[in-house]
Amino acid sequence: MITMEELERRINAVSSMTAAELDALLHSCPEWVERKENEDRASDAMAQEFDRDVAPLIADLRAIGFEVKEPDELKSLPNAYPAAFPVLLRHLEKDYSGRVREAIISALGVERASGEPIRAVLEQFRRSGDEERNIRFRMADTLQIAADRSMAEELEQLATKERDEGIAGILTMAAKSAMKRKAVD
Repeated sequence: MITMEELERRINAVSSMTAAELDALLHSCPEWVERKENEDRASDAMAQEFDRDVAPLIADLRAIGFEVKEPDELKSLPNAYPAAFPVLLRHLEKDYSGRVREAIISALGVERASGEPIRAVLEQFRRSGDEERNIRFRMADTLQIAADRSMAEELEQLATKERDEGIAGILTMAAKSAMKRKAVD
């Protein structure tokens, strides 16, 4: 049995070790083992919470024939994927946790989401002032992927007003990318 301090010293003292040696060394430190178990429990709890929170969306997607466990899996499906857009848009308006909202927005982050789906993301971005940064970032990224020429001017305006430099940069790139895409009704 070793302490965390001794564990760090031993790890830093060697130039290389096998995965099995590192695993044995880590498990010889009760404090590391306890931290790892706590992290694993927290991760499992977060995964269960996400599964519980996203269940209504997944049920609606399955009802129209999409056998997915999470919204992001839709991106790997063939051309029928746009059939899921109305369900995603309906759920985008609901009061979900940040992780679920981010997953829905991410699922809309494909070029095929042009038109009504991407306009809905743009509207969500307009109203997102107090929303978590990672969700606003995901919205800006989604807009960069699918926004069209009809949205370019507004994206430029939003970029100018945006107080987060990273998000402002993505909105600027979204405006430039949008100018290259034909407006979709």
